[in-house]
Amino acid sequence: MSADALAAIGLALGLCAGGAVSGLVPVINAEALLVAAVVSTPDLWLVLALSLTVGQCSAKVLIYLAAREGPARLRRSNRVAHLVASVRSAEPGRPTAAERSGARARRYRTRLLGLLGTPLAGTSLVAVSASVGFPPLAVVSAFAGTARLRLALFVPACLVGRMLRFAVIAWPVAHLLGVATNQATSPA
Repeated sequence: MSADALAAIGLALGLCAGGAVSGLVPVINAEALLVAAVVSTPDLWLVLALSLTVGQCSAKVLIYLAAREGPARLRRSNRVAHLVASVRSAEPGRPTAAERSGARARRYRTRLLGLLGTPLAGTSLVAVSASVGFPPLAVVSAFAGTARLRLALFVPACLVGRMLRFAVIAWPVAHLLGVATNQATSPA
């Protein structure tokens, strides 16, 4: 295997890992990682977009599973209930953030859970969120797990939406770099 092929594989795997980290840590920008990788190897823009998609979606599946399975496991140990009670008893009389947010946030949450609880609307919402970014995919992933949207619907919608998003970002960068490279190497 050539050194270039090994470097391309390493870049793709690194981008997959970067996608997973950026899916869990919101301050790491996946799109910036993708652009930097495409600038280094514009011919592999599709492979790089796919690699980042797999990393991002694996992180979103972790968020989904934590929201779906986590509360039941946490309730069994009762650690969270003790922590919440101790925090609330430390500041009596002060309204919590949820109480201050009011009825609008409760309506938004109820509506989002209702949409994600139905297969067609839930899958559509995940796909739109994954491709457009609104509502944020991390939030939609958590709500989809809470609403118990089937994992078999969540994963393909997330993959297709993220791949579309990353392809729309990577292709123009690769195309512009390819055009600039061809103009620089063509005889005048």
